[in-house]
Amino acid sequence: MHDVDVVVDLVGGEYSLRSARVLRRDGLLVSVPSALPEGLHTVAEAHGVRATGILAEPDYASLEHITDLVDAGRLRPVVSESFPLAQAGKAHETGEAGRNLGKTVLAI
Repeated sequence: MHDVDVVVDLVGGEYSLRSARVLRRDGLLVSVPSALPEGLHTVAEAHGVRATGILAEPDYASLEHITDLVDAGRLRPVVSESFPLAQAGKAHETGEAGRNLGKTVLAI
């Protein structure tokens, strides 16, 4: 498959390298873990695609805007698991295992 215009990679590492291979020529890979894996630019160049990292720093105005999008139903976060605050260690272990298909939530 080589018909994807843009990939926003939230995982990094080997996933970035695999994602670069599904992009159409001149497609764009944006890696949110801003440290691009070794060899990504070589793979991207070989497939005729672009790759870049991005780092977003949360600020009050941005978080308010995201809240408005969620409230309006235009942004739907995917929650993989929810843990009580007392199980923060278990939540961290789950996230480190790398098998989440969404966000891990700590609830008070």
